[in-house]
Amino acid sequence: MPISFNEISPGLLVPGAVLEIDNSRAVPGQANLAQKILVIAQKLSSGSAAEATLLRIFNSKMADDAFGVGSILSRMLKTVLKNTKGIQLFAMALDDAAGAAAASATITVTGTASANGTIALYVNDQKVNIPVLSGDSANTIATAIHTKLGSDPELPVSASVATNVVTVTAKNKGTLGNQMVVTHSFLGKAGSEELPAGVSLAITAMTGGATDPDLADAIAALTEETFDHIVQPFTDSTSLTAMKAEMDSRWSAARMLYGHSYAAKKDTLSNLSTFATGLNNRSLTVLGFAGSLTPSWIWAAAYGGQCAWSLSIDPARPLQTLPLVGVLAPKPEDRFTLEEQNVLLSLGLATFTVDDDGTVRIQRAVTTYKKNVSNVPDSSYRDTETMATLQRLAQEVRIRIAQKFPRVKLAPNGSRIGFGQALVTPNDMRAELVALFSEWEERGLVHDFAQFKQDLRVEINADDPNRLDVLLPPNLVNQLRITAIQLQFRL
Repeated sequence: MPISFNEISPGLLVPGAVLEIDNSRAVPGQANLAQKILVIAQKLSSGSAAEATLLRIFNSKMADDAFGVGSILSRMLKTVLKNTKGIQLFAMALDDAAGAAAASATITVTGTASANGTIALYVNDQKVNIPVLSGDSANTIATAIHTKLGSDPELPVSASVATNVVTVTAKNKGTLGNQMVVTHSFLGKAGSEELPAGVSLAITAMTGGATDPDLADAIAALTEETFDHIVQPFTDSTSLTAMKAEMDSRWSAARMLYGHSYAAKKDTLSNLSTFATGLNNRSLTVLGFAGSLTPSWIWAAAYGGQCAWSLSIDPARPLQTLPLVGVLAPKPEDRFTLEEQNVLLSLGLATFTVDDDGTVRIQRAVTTYKKNVSNVPDSSYRDTETMATLQRLAQEVRIRIAQKFPRVKLAPNGSRIGFGQALVTPNDMRAELVALFSEWEERGLVHDFAQFKQDLRVEINADDPNRLDVLLPPNLVNQLRITAIQLQFRL
């Protein structure tokens, strides 16, 4: 019987036409791989979602209802939504750690207003305007500040007032609150932001936040769920070590889940350099910045969202120039110079540029990977696009084999097999992989067809006749990063 049927028995005796359907050749081209992005961060008790439970998010209202208005997680999800188009968005909430402390700051108002005006108060990058009338006392102004802060649920802080002192407290507990910024008149006189005449504000830095939730709790709850992109707000050693272990495991042959993680860190150039030196994770992109009023977790959400959206369309296309929607650019004096950006990139931190109108754009999305297992410098996994391309190729080759050869027999090359048999030889598999490479090449993911055919190896395992061993050697396309020009003029 030359044809291998899946359902029709060779012993069938009942008369009539019997038909079975086989879809192994029904899907031409590449599989449509839906991209998924996950955000892990802290919720508020006002949110309805349970801790460490996956929830798909479709809009901002869902984020607020599930995790609490003004929570770190809700704000991150809203930022991702601003930076993606059509990506499946999931969230996993962490409760504030037991016994954790919330960061706080004080705003001390002094003086009596001698003219009408407006206080441009900032909580991170969220501006709150407080009207002031001539003759308002310090206590009156402090009360107005308290009332205004309390009227905006989107703010990540709560407020209380005692005479002329307003105390601002982070809604979420933990060290992330220490990164928050409370300031005034950020744009200065050029931006029409000045304190009303006669009024002074003394603002202390946010401090006192302590004890973050354990990121490992959320990681453990992921089990075998696949995510192409994971964004989280923590950059402490414990959290990043836990994430590295999970991402290494997801890229292993034992799990083959893949994915990439994103974070951001705000600090001085010196501290960022020290921080980056201790990282070496091919599946982690960390953006380094200084000076911006936007907190690091919002930068991470914007960066991860833009990367997810672009890489879902083409994993090999460079990410440079994509805008980071929802972040406030640092002032010019706080932006890193070209030389400083180069240092950060060499240490494994991603960088950005700023347009004249303040638009922030990705400059280069590198991973923190710098050295191989022998502790020798290694640039093979430097760029985020490389990891995304490898993931896409790995997923597609597995899907192709599963689709074309779901239940087949294996025989050596040269076997005399009847046409229609559900059987594959090493040469058959080789031909399929060559065809797949051609499709990749047409889509601009790989190049050098001759090299691929020459180096491709497909053979039956010497010790296990039921196993086919494949050496798949694609040459990935690169990205145009630098155009070096020497302008050699003549007079």
